[in-house]
Amino acid sequence: MALAEDRRTPGPGSSERTFHGVTVPDPHPELRDTASAQTQAWVEAQDRATDEFLRQCPELPRLREFLERNALTPDPVWRAQRGWKHYALARRPGLEQPVLRVREGAVERVLFDPNPSGLSIQQDQVSVSPSGRHVALLVVKPGEVLGTLRVLDGESGALVEESPFATVMAQVAWHPRGHGYYYSL
Repeated sequence: MALAEDRRTPGPGSSERTFHGVTVPDPHPELRDTASAQTQAWVEAQDRATDEFLRQCPELPRLREFLERNALTPDPVWRAQRGWKHYALARRPGLEQPVLRVREGAVERVLFDPNPSGLSIQQDQVSVSPSGRHVALLVVKPGEVLGTLRVLDGESGALVEESPFATVMAQVAWHPRGHGYYYSL
């Protein structure tokens, strides 16, 4: 497999692919199988080459300090209100991913924390039932697009139901009187 230094050298079985009428080279089709030992070895070699390059950058410690001091990630913008309950995705110190929190008056609590499971909440895929009794959300591994739809109890955060199918964008429709919900994958 090609390393970082010779990444322009096509691998065995290189080909071309056409997307919307535009033909583009596909020099490494063997890398499409992300679970293969060959692809894993290639990724590890790329990581080692990148780490070696970065270790040689004298400005890296100063840059890292600058970013830690100045690059604040804003809270996600998703929010919903049902009666007295205010739901929102919010960042917490020391956590990689935002948590789903609910606030009633002055009392705020975390309803769902995806961090212990190594997951994240897709912020555009969260839906609260009209009564606030349930919350549907799509959870994914960070950096991936396929996720699982989960329905949580809006009070306790307990898992009510989980879709057995992976999806990119689940559409949820709540029954107006709270009798149930429908979802598409």
